[in-house]
Amino acid sequence: MRAAILRALQSAYDENCRRHSPEDLGDNNVTFGVAVSQNLRFLLERELQDIPGVEIARPRGSFAIVIDGKFELYFYKAP
Repeated sequence: MRAAILRALQSAYDENCRRHSPEDLGDNNVTFGVAVSQNLRFLLERELQDIPGVEIARPRGSFAIVIDGKFELYFYKAP
């Protein structure tokens, strides 16, 4: 699971670094952070879907990985 999370993190960050365009599209720190956060959620769900004991939850608009129904790991956009 650790490798899958790291792959998703690296992929979301790298892709958004490539397409970030302040001069052409008006991107800023907010648009970059939101895009990384949303892409990370999508990629994590895809990476983790076949791992036994791992579920994705979205309580109150957040994003969590639930492990064996006991542990919750939340992902948020940093300010």
